[in-house]
Amino acid sequence: MSTPLVYENHKYEVYSDEHNGLYLRHKHPNYATVVALCAGKLVVIAQYRKAIDSISYELPGGKIDEGESYEQAARRELLEETGLICGELHFLGTANSYACLVDSRTHLFFTRDILEQREQNLDADESISVEFHEVESVFAAIENGTWCDPELSHGILLARLKGMI
Repeated sequence: MSTPLVYENHKYEVYSDEHNGLYLRHKHPNYATVVALCAGKLVVIAQYRKAIDSISYELPGGKIDEGESYEQAARRELLEETGLICGELHFLGTANSYACLVDSRTHLFFTRDILEQREQNLDADESISVEFHEVESVFAAIENGTWCDPELSHGILLARLKGMI
C-alpha cells in the first residue's frame, strides 16, 4: 500500500500513513556526530532548538554532504561547530534518532586526539556554545533528565561500553 505525500521541500518529504499519522523522509538522511574528549573532558554543544523551544545539550555533528564519507563529515562538523581539529577517529556505531517519525541515521564517532582549536565556522542559522564537561557529570545530567538528546546519550553510552570513556 502506498502512502500519500502531503508536503515536500528541498530537505524533507512528509507522508501520511493509514492511521492519519505523519512521518518524514529526509532527502539526505545521514548525519555524523562526534563524542570528543578534550583534555579529559567531554565536548558538548549547547544550542537553542525551535522545536522544543529550549536549549539542547548535544554532541557536535550534522548532515553528511553528498560525496562525503561519514568520517569526513564527522571531522568537518567537529571543526565547524567547535573549532576543534582531531586526529584519530573511531567509529562507534549508528543510531536511529526517532524511527517512528523520521528516517534519519546518525553515525557516531569517538576521538580523544584533539590536535588544535580554531574559531567556529557556524552556518547562518546556528548559534552554538561549546562546553567542556566531566564525563560523570554528563551521565548525571542524562540520568536526572536535564539533558535529553538521544544522540548524546547513545554516543556516550557506546563510548563507555567500548571502554573509551
